[in-house]
Amino acid sequence: MAIPKSIEKELKLPVSFTSDGKKVTLEEYITKKSNISLPLSSLKPSQLAEITVDRIKEKPEVKLMMLGSDIIDKERAIAEVQAQSSIGQVLMETEQYKIEYLIKAVKRYLEKNDEVYAT
Repeated sequence: MAIPKSIEKELKLPVSFTSDGKKVTLEEYITKKSNISLPLSSLKPSQLAEITVDRIKEKPEVKLMMLGSDIIDKERAIAEVQAQSSIGQVLMETEQYKIEYLIKAVKRYLEKNDEVYAT
């Protein structure tokens, strides 16, 4: 199957956890190859922070501008998320929305193309 390039790189990044605490990638979440994946809405803040940090670390560069703040680079973004500061909370929420979008986008793509994702 040919997942769009814009989404392909996301397949190996974590999006959730199993009930026994193992990280679940987007690919595993879509193919249901993991023990029961927890819905994003049921993740603990510490779990969402861990996933967000992992996903930030995989980005080649991070430069964000927030009102009332300086430019936030990769190192600061990671520190803010780990501290679960107000900026970190915004970054975690943003990543959660992105993950939800990716899950829906891949599922829509598969349905539209009448395909089953096989690794």
